[in-house]
Amino acid sequence: MLKFKNLKYVMLMTAIASVICLKAEATDGVAAKKVLVVVGYMDEDNFEARLNHPSQVKYLPSISEKVESNIRNFLNMVTVEKSKNFFESKKGFKNVQITLLNPHYTCEGENGAQSFLRGTVCFGQTEKIKNTMSYLNQNINLFDQVIYIGHSRKGLGLAIGPFQTESTFDLNHNFYNSVEAGQLKKIVMASCESNTLYRPLTRLFELVGTNEKLYIFPDLMSLTLTEIRKLFF
Repeated sequence: MLKFKNLKYVMLMTAIASVICLKAEATDGVAAKKVLVVVGYMDEDNFEARLNHPSQVKYLPSISEKVESNIRNFLNMVTVEKSKNFFESKKGFKNVQITLLNPHYTCEGENGAQSFLRGTVCFGQTEKIKNTMSYLNQNINLFDQVIYIGHSRKGLGLAIGPFQTESTFDLNHNFYNSVEAGQLKKIVMASCESNTLYRPLTRLFELVGTNEKLYIFPDLMSLTLTEIRKLFF
């Protein structure tokens, strides 16, 4: 009789455990929201200056590095970096996967400089721009959401390198139909004047910039981190 009772107890515990496991699987089985966070190339967004004095355009690597550092500091609290620049949320937070892209590359002799004139870029920076552009072209529509912080590039697209067509990811001619958009449901722009420059693209876009130029870096950073926090809480 004791063995029979023990057997019933084991069967009951097994049944309870299976229910708990099923519930856990149902929760964990929710597809992760895939988000791409893009930090823009931080030069002076001055088209006229670049045309007239291409070797005298100020480059601002310290801003790019600070943006990435602040984003990483927040992600370290709510995610685990599974591989380079790829993060998955910790238990207790919404199921989110973050890929972080930053086209900035520190060329030889540039370490420690907050800003300087950068007329040409080194091979490493050129390759970083090329690889970032290739990644965006091949993968951007596989994400559910994109969050971008950087120059608006006069409404031409994302700043992936110096103010040139080949290093600006075109947003005006992409995502104008559901096939091209793919899985992508939302693009958040934290940029100067994005509310004006990207107004025609509001089907997919959430414009968290202002109609004014946001020269003050903390304003842009605050906007971006606010959008990233929304993903987890």
